[in-house]
Amino acid sequence: MNKFTQRIPGGFDPFMEPETFEFETQEELLNSQGAVKRFAEMENFNEYQLDDNLLMAVYENGYRWWCVGYIEEPEKLNLPKWEPKFREEEEE
Repeated sequence: MNKFTQRIPGGFDPFMEPETFEFETQEELLNSQGAVKRFAEMENFNEYQLDDNLLMAVYENGYRWWCVGYIEEPEKLNLPKWEPKFREEEEE
């Protein structure tokens, strides 16, 4: 069994308990209700990617992202490797 643990940003740590659950397959993880599903339902969502053991929600063709949580055994998933993208500053 693999395990997902939601990432709670630092300022919210004392107020929230992270969502955690076990899953067997990648499909089960990505179709789970709760934290993972909420990020996929947001506007301009593209896909989930992995950065080591971090599950990243990727938006706007990779120019915006959010760390959703931690995966205990990321090697068991077949998700693209996360590579941050940055927009070049617009010339004035």
